[in-house]
Amino acid sequence: MFYAGLFTTVLIPALMLLFGWLLAAPGNTVGKPNHFFGYRTKASMRSQQTWEFANRYCGRLWMKWSIPILAVSLAVFFLLDASETAITVIPLGQLIPMFITIWLTEQAIKQEFDQNGSRRS
Repeated sequence: MFYAGLFTTVLIPALMLLFGWLLAAPGNTVGKPNHFFGYRTKASMRSQQTWEFANRYCGRLWMKWSIPILAVSLAVFFLLDASETAITVIPLGQLIPMFITIWLTEQAIKQEFDQNGSRRS
């Protein structure tokens, strides 16, 4: 039970770090807007520019936030003595920052691009 809980606690931050790196690292290409991989929202898929901007922006947020989320999650996991409550509550709590990154990315797209997906002057 302990190792399953530890795995569950580490999984979301680890995936955030990995996918953040895949989306934001210099030299990594996010390709063309698609429905299979990347930051996929109506706003991000308006143009190639919005697609690249949104993926890099969200990827950077995920990389930056993954380590603090992991640290807090592990602290809560051990403070709650690896209980079933910890195993349930921690992943749910980790989803909150993920939703915040979506909101922040959408706001950044609105500030940077117009409704047609062209950069604002």
